[in-house]
Amino acid sequence: MPGSDLNPFELQSIRGFPDTLKIYRIKRSKFWQCRYFVAGRGLIRKSTRCTEKAEATDFAKDFYETILLERRSGRLTSQSSFAQYAEQLLERQKSMVARGELNLRMVAEDRGKLRTDVLPKFGELHIGKITTSMVRDYIDDISAERNLSPSTLKKHVVLIRKVFRTAVEDNALDRIPIMPVIKRKDQPRTWFDDKEYKLLRDTCRSMAEKDKDSLIGRDYSKRNRF
Repeated sequence: MPGSDLNPFELQSIRGFPDTLKIYRIKRSKFWQCRYFVAGRGLIRKSTRCTEKAEATDFAKDFYETILLERRSGRLTSQSSFAQYAEQLLERQKSMVARGELNLRMVAEDRGKLRTDVLPKFGELHIGKITTSMVRDYIDDISAERNLSPSTLKKHVVLIRKVFRTAVEDNALDRIPIMPVIKRKDQPRTWFDDKEYKLLRDTCRSMAEKDKDSLIGRDYSKRNRF
């Protein structure tokens, strides 16, 4: 989108490194960003957390070497894992609590869900490799194992989405994957049969007549008292 705060400017290559390794800036951040194109994964982005170009260039070189190491070893580094962004989310929530923007109990609930359920499933996976179907399978599994309510399952989905949002804000992802929708289970009341309906109708009429008599009696006693 033209004019977007996320559009790069001052886009620059790094001498001696592949041309697809770039540093650049965006309007919404004071820090330099870096990105590198990897076949099969697309552009990998990350904030350098540096305001000086020279420091950002050094960061981008290390960033590139980290990606090469990851590809050669077939293993993930902590910088690209779901666990890293989960920890980053918790740190941001601590700051929000300190500013009075977030309830401490909610942070404790998120931490508990992460450590008990979410991180054992996704923690070591690359944040960009986790798909909608993987999240859906996770929800199906914990639902079957513990018979969790729809509202609790929805909290798990919201928490996973918050971790993805943290990665997007850090420019590690372009967008948040589509999250599965948790539908509330309706438990409608069964219809009355003819006998039950007649009993309900007669009971309501009887109660209404008793209330009427009671009101008349109270009015009469008041008139006699005065």
